[in-house]
Amino acid sequence: MSNTPYVTVNGAPLSVDDVHTLLQVCDGLDVRATLQTYFAVIEYARAENITVTPEEVQAELDRFRRDAGLERETTVNQWRMNHQISDKGLELFCEIEAYRRKLIAHIPDEDIAEAFEDIKQDEDLYFLHALSFDSARKAEKVAKELRAEGLTFAEAVAQYGDRETRATSGFIGEMTKSELPENFRKSITSAKPGAIIGPIDEQPEWVILYLADRFEAEFEDYKEVLRHAIVEDDLDYYAERVVVMGVEA
Repeated sequence: MSNTPYVTVNGAPLSVDDVHTLLQVCDGLDVRATLQTYFAVIEYARAENITVTPEEVQAELDRFRRDAGLERETTVNQWRMNHQISDKGLELFCEIEAYRRKLIAHIPDEDIAEAFEDIKQDEDLYFLHALSFDSARKAEKVAKELRAEGLTFAEAVAQYGDRETRATSGFIGEMTKSELPENFRKSITSAKPGAIIGPIDEQPEWVILYLADRFEAEFEDYKEVLRHAIVEDDLDYYAERVVVMGVEA
């Protein structure tokens, strides 16, 4: 193995074998892009005053070996020999992964909650049916019957809908919050399944909406995904500040 300096990353020298090791364990193809992506984690951690202990780095090595099926020492040694894995390169990879894990845990809950609200715009679904009328009076009369449960929406569609509406039971689709028309978005998002909304003035017609069902994204289902996503977005900023020097980088 060669310890000859090959490139420098923010002034720190890396040998050919160190770079080769990082490319192997990171599944990287382009030297400069891989080094910028991974050293961005270190720069981000420094900016946040995050440090890692030798125990945390060792834990990442143990996790890597376990995930790669390299739990036996003899298997590890054979793998390292076959792939020309350097000690420094492997330790550096585990150090970076330890930093990454702590950065993800460091993201404030407030940031996650804010990102979740953006997610809900495209993840919450509303299953809507519609029935149109040519006069406000008729629409109000039918809406009143529907709310009094003297008439089901299916019965109203059969009685008042045109051929196309009857053929689809008035179903107009699954809409996300961002797709809902602004003039009745609030009425729908605050309604429970089975609610009658309207009549809504959609000149030249008056429309009654029926919320058949709704699906709402759950914060707990997205929390960890969002933690990772926030870190990855922030890393783009730090990757641009990683300077890789070397003719062949």
